[in-house]
Amino acid sequence: MKRVEPIRTAKGTLIARYAKTGVGKRVGNFLYFHWLYLDDVRKVLSKAAQEDLREALIVSRQFTTPCRCVRIALDGSEVRFDEAPDFDTAREPHVGRWVRIFRGGRWQVGHSRMIWHHKFCWVKGNDPANGQKGYQGFDVAASRAWSAKYAPLLKEPPKGSQRAWLAQLEEVGLT
Repeated sequence: MKRVEPIRTAKGTLIARYAKTGVGKRVGNFLYFHWLYLDDVRKVLSKAAQEDLREALIVSRQFTTPCRCVRIALDGSEVRFDEAPDFDTAREPHVGRWVRIFRGGRWQVGHSRMIWHHKFCWVKGNDPANGQKGYQGFDVAASRAWSAKYAPLLKEPPKGSQRAWLAQLEEVGLT
C-alpha cells in the first residue's frame, strides 16, 4: 500500500483528520464534520455530551434547512448544524444557513458566507485494505491534494472570507 505523506503548513502544523474518530477537522474546542459521520463522533463524546447531542438533534428537527455538516463543541456545550449548500461542489464550501443549539436547549439561527478549508478532513477517504469505502460526494483524494498544494505555501492560516482567501492564493502564485 502506498504511504500517504502528511500535509503540513509552512509553520509545520499537521493537517489531518481528527485522530480519535478518523473523521473531522478540529479547530480549537470544535470538531467540524459531515453529518454522515455523526455516529463516529458520538462514540468519543462524554456521556453528558452525548445526551446534549441527542437533545440538540431533537431541537434541530424544528428547522427545514437541510444539514450537511456539523460543528460540535467537544465539551458538549453546543452543536451547530450547517446547511453547507456547496459542500460537494466547491473547493472551499460555504457555511450557508445554520442552527446553533446550546446545552439546555437554547438555540439561534443564522447565515454565513464564510468558507471552510481542508474539507477532505470532514469525511472519510477510501481505504480498500480495511474495506472502507470513502465519502462519495466529491473526490476526497483531489481535495486532499489541493490542501497539500497550498498549505505549505501560505504564511498564515487560510482566511475564511472568499475575497481574503483568493488574495492569499494570488500572493503565493495559485489562482
